[in-house]
Amino acid sequence: MPKGTKRIDPERLTIGVIAAAIGIPARQWPGRCHEIATAMCEKGVIAGALQGHDISPPAASADTKFFNLAVGGACCKFLTELVGGARLNKAQGFWLANLPPQRLGNHAKEIYEAFEKADRKAWIPCDNWHYVFKTY
Repeated sequence: MPKGTKRIDPERLTIGVIAAAIGIPARQWPGRCHEIATAMCEKGVIAGALQGHDISPPAASADTKFFNLAVGGACCKFLTELVGGARLNKAQGFWLANLPPQRLGNHAKEIYEAFEKADRKAWIPCDNWHYVFKTY
């Protein structure tokens, strides 16, 4: 749980309490499952890592098989700052594909398209894909 946060008593957990704690109204939750769950973890509403996922990128040496995401300019620089570049191992790629699209910002669409071109679209949660491409 983040420092300075107070865990909410499970007996008091309601949609309204959770929405107030994470700052996202419940009417805006549909299609944003992973993002909402991540916000709940980050705000201390629930303890522990989300579905066992670490929130930091895996080390490049965690796997010896690599693949490249075909991205350009600013997006490549963003990936370099985030995970060390556009050449990723499986663990790094899966971690990146599962980040909330808001964390990827303006690069989300290009990153998701690169995952699709690399035959790894299945790693991206469908609600994140739909959020970015507005396909609902």
